[in-house]
This record gives sequence, structure tokens and C-alpha cells, in this order.
Amino acid sequence: MLPKETEKPIIAKFEQSDSPIIIIAMNSEKFSTEELRNLAEKTIKERLMRVSGVANIEIGGGRERKLLINIDNSKLIAYDLPILEVIQKISLSNISISAGSIDQDNRS
Repeated sequence: MLPKETEKPIIAKFEQSDSPIIIIAMNSEKFSTEELRNLAEKTIKERLMRVSGVANIEIGGGRERKLLINIDNSKLIAYDLPILEVIQKISLSNISISAGSIDQDNRS
């Protein structure tokens, strides 16, 4: 019996070469778990992804910020808009990609 805020387990094939080189744990009495996760994703991950040779960074734990979208079925019908199209448009808009790097005055 795990606490209700526990994330669902991920089951994946494990290769010895897939093992991480470093694992970092964060804890704070000042920041909430949401704030720590945001710090890890927005600051630490973005900076480490710019380092040459870094292949992947995975963030786990904490709670993610989520948006709940309520859809009015009568408006879908009025606009003749299938729910699957709405889901597809939201999915296509929700992307995160590296935009490269800029070097200026001995800074990256």
C-alpha cells in the first residue's frame, strides 16, 4: 500500500549500458515538491542538456503542474468539432524541444 500521491511505477527493459552516470536527489525545507521539480526541470535540466556529451536527463519525483481542461459537449456539437480533434490539437501544442545555444562574452 503506497501513499496516494505516489506516481505509477514504470516498467522498462534494463540494459547495463543504460545505467545513469549520476543521480541527484533534491530536498528542501524552504521549497515545496512542486517548486523543487520546477527548479530541476527549468533550471538544472536546461543547463545540463547544453553540456556536450549529455545524452538524456530524466526528472522524477515531486508533483508536476497540470492543467485541467473542461470541454463543453454542447459547444463541440455546435461547432461540429470532434473531441479527438481537440485532443490532437492540444497534444501538438504541448512540445518541449531544445532550441540550441548562444555563446556571448564567455557565457553560454
